[in-house]
Amino acid sequence: MCTRTRNRQRWCRHEREPSQGTAPSCFCVLLRDTCVTILVMATIVHLNRQPNLRGYLRPGRSSAGRLKALIAAGTRPCDGLVLDAALWNRLSDLADAASGARIETVLDPRSLELASDGGRTRGAVAGLPWAGTATHTREALRSRAGRAELLGPIADFVATQRLDAVLTPAHFLETADDEWLDIDDALASELREALDGLGRQDALVYRPLYLPSRLLSSRHRFGALLADRFNGTAVDALWLGVHPFGTSSGPLALRRYVDFCRALHTADLPIVAMHSGTVGVLLMALGAVSAIESGVTDGETFDADALTRRPRTPREGEKVIGATPRIYLHTLGAFVTTKEAQAFFAVRGMTSSHACQAPCCPRGVEDMVSHRIGHFAMRRQAEIDALTRIPAHRRAKVWLDTELRPASDRAIAAERAHPRLLSVRKRLDEWRRTTSGILELDSGHPASVARGLTGAREGGSPIHMGGDR
Repeated sequence: MCTRTRNRQRWCRHEREPSQGTAPSCFCVLLRDTCVTILVMATIVHLNRQPNLRGYLRPGRSSAGRLKALIAAGTRPCDGLVLDAALWNRLSDLADAASGARIETVLDPRSLELASDGGRTRGAVAGLPWAGTATHTREALRSRAGRAELLGPIADFVATQRLDAVLTPAHFLETADDEWLDIDDALASELREALDGLGRQDALVYRPLYLPSRLLSSRHRFGALLADRFNGTAVDALWLGVHPFGTSSGPLALRRYVDFCRALHTADLPIVAMHSGTVGVLLMALGAVSAIESGVTDGETFDADALTRRPRTPREGEKVIGATPRIYLHTLGAFVTTKEAQAFFAVRGMTSSHACQAPCCPRGVEDMVSHRIGHFAMRRQAEIDALTRIPAHRRAKVWLDTELRPASDRAIAAERAHPRLLSVRKRLDEWRRTTSGILELDSGHPASVARGLTGAREGGSPIHMGGDR
């Protein structure tokens, strides 16, 4: 009998202890001074939602402050940040802000640079705690003791700084049977052990693959061989860096990249396209990859030579100035300099067709130019979010019809407004034809789709997912 009948109330409602899979509510109705309890059982149906596609940004010196300001303002400029260990003094505050905003933080230990004489001279790479005193070679890392000397400081750094994930040390593969493959597998496995030993079982371990584009050719069957190798491995995702591949790559390179990723799908691991930028969005639409990574208005192509060659020595008295962030034309998926943007938007009709009208740019073109980093980050994340909302089997067709075809059509007039956009128009036409060809061969649906990134280790709790968007 409900205690609230003492107050002669006509009805009452109170919650009871829920049982698994149900949400009970108890309604008490007063009938002739007697409380009759009616128990209503509501069954909760859990719908399986596909893990979000994800976008990672790699901040540099000039963009770190702006990204930190965006996060402080309550916006979410990306799903994850890839943090250059050599820039930690500049990026540590950004890492703290990202963790507070539930944005994944991933450490890049710069292993590719540490394995080359030229790469060690770039920035503060040689001063990293795990850099050692000499170039990292196959001979030095064959032994477990040599690998422990490299992995110990990396694991300590991840644990001390409370980072969410780390790119395992990996090296450029020249051939399909390169000895680096076995060494890098051992490095990934032993880094997992080192993190577990420090109590960081929750930290994600991402395995990079750095390889030349020629190995993507189907005649090598390298994708299938790698899938067999990684099936059942302890790593949480594969990060693919193909040299040279990026937004400027042609249709054959795009098709080979998609086919290579589909061969990797049998490993049942998420795939992240490194330095992929705008073409990475298309790769996600085609189901080839689970996530993309790029710089902030740069880093649209993976170029191993740029990472491993010696930096140019400035002439005496020459002032070294970093690259100025470019302006993102989201309607075309292209970048232009400030001078090019001024000339482009000065042409009649270009402002109405290409000015940003999203909340990131309340003043349109003016904010696209003055707040270019925030504009790029928010528009790129919006592109990824839009893809996430489309069922995986329909993404390629919907993206082709709603984004790629309209952008290709808009590029015709944009090319007349500025000659710099001729190459953009040609590229969009090529992507349009290649995507249509892939869809035709697939009978309208992708042959396979990359496994999604869940933001958690197998059997673990989710981290930094940010919820539904």
